[in-house]
Amino acid sequence: MFSPPTDSEVVGSVIKGVVFLLAVMLFLHFALSAASGHDHWINARKFKNSTGEWCCGENDCKIIDPSRVIQQGGDIVLLHSDPQIPGLLRTWEIVPEREIMPSPDGTFTRCHRADGSRRCFFAPKPSS
Repeated sequence: MFSPPTDSEVVGSVIKGVVFLLAVMLFLHFALSAASGHDHWINARKFKNSTGEWCCGENDCKIIDPSRVIQQGGDIVLLHSDPQIPGLLRTWEIVPEREIMPSPDGTFTRCHRADGSRRCFFAPKPSS
């Protein structure tokens, strides 16, 4: 036999739903603002790569963790994780010195095309 929920059960369910919705909204706000912050300065300064291609479109620039960056001479080697096995370093990518642009915010930032290939790469200016 069906018994309707009590007032306290209804209120409890509504509060849980509101808290969950707020948590999701906060997560999305911070995730999108972090990603779009880099897209913003790249777009605002109209950066282009050596072939004249715009560096950035909507949400296609990502910060690279410095622990995944190895500097060899003037070149940079990026270590990429396996998407199937988090934490497993699977591939590497060499960014030639001539393709590295100074990063205004001091981060390693990689911009990519729709197919995932690198369009632009920004790195902190080397210390003197």
